[in-house]
Amino acid sequence: MDMIKIPGFQFNDELREVPSDLKEWESFCEGLKTQLKGESSPDNRLQLIEHIGMALRILNRLDEAEVSLLKAVSLSFTLSSPNRIFQNLIRLAHVYQWKKEFEKAQLLFDQAKGLMNEKPLSEQLVAGYHQHLGKLFFDQKLFGKAQTEFSTALRMREKVSSPEDQLESTKMSLEESLKRWGRSFDKGLMIRRALPGEGQAIHRAHMKSIQELCSKDHSPEEIRAWGSRPYSENHRSSAIKNELVWVIDINKSIEGYGHLHIEEKNGVRRAHIMGLYLTPKAAGHTLGKSLLEIMFEESRSAAVKEIALESTITAQKFYSKFGFKNEGPESTLEIGGTPIRCYPMKMMMK
Repeated sequence: MDMIKIPGFQFNDELREVPSDLKEWESFCEGLKTQLKGESSPDNRLQLIEHIGMALRILNRLDEAEVSLLKAVSLSFTLSSPNRIFQNLIRLAHVYQWKKEFEKAQLLFDQAKGLMNEKPLSEQLVAGYHQHLGKLFFDQKLFGKAQTEFSTALRMREKVSSPEDQLESTKMSLEESLKRWGRSFDKGLMIRRALPGEGQAIHRAHMKSIQELCSKDHSPEEIRAWGSRPYSENHRSSAIKNELVWVIDINKSIEGYGHLHIEEKNGVRRAHIMGLYLTPKAAGHTLGKSLLEIMFEESRSAAVKEIALESTITAQKFYSKFGFKNEGPESTLEIGGTPIRCYPMKMMMK
């Protein structure tokens, strides 16, 4: 089957596709439906159904788009095609997003992420996942979360030399979400999601932060034990895959990270900040504040009731400014047989 040529469209201020010519899109959709009636090949039928669903969404005929893309998802599973399953889960999620059924959309993105963790998918497809997840957050006015996903998509699309229209779409989405979040666009500086394979770079930034920024407040013995730990592939890669880990990306170099763990116990969701560290290169640009605000946004959207952490002596005043309270006197955590001084802190979410 020949490649289907899609009519022209633009993106509006809400990052939604708008037909350049409404009648052309309506004709395009009806032509696909006519072609589907005479098509017997399962693979060709799937391609047609996918495009019908996409066209109906852009035409804002969302109930019809939902029906079509439910069929596409089902047929994708029948054909046992991980790539098509992945794409159609996201396409269907996009319809629910436009219908403002955000929980349904998020469940489909979660399902797509599970597939992404299990199957080797192309970086182009994974970049598309982050781009569309960013739009889901954008529509919910979660602009901090949205810009992390658009930043991730941009870095990935640059890496694989994506078509120029995709790069421009991602840049536009990133700039708009940053503007609404109250930040300015700087292509060389971004907070994005950590990606598989970045564990060592995150570890280096973590150790550098301890060695160069925490050394003024902690003893040489603490810094040696705490800031010279060997790299653990399992620890870092598991966190990137299964939890919320962001990196500070300065000119494609990782210069800091944040790690948030969320769990539910007895019906109450709690979050724990497992790490928030910046290298000297990232310090002084309000990036720590921005990263913490993303963690707050993530926690609120997950209905978290409280956030806890163990603060370094260096960061204790920083966390206090944002409403964290000491949970008692100075305490210690043992690393490599050496007690490391810290402050247990907690904040109740409003």
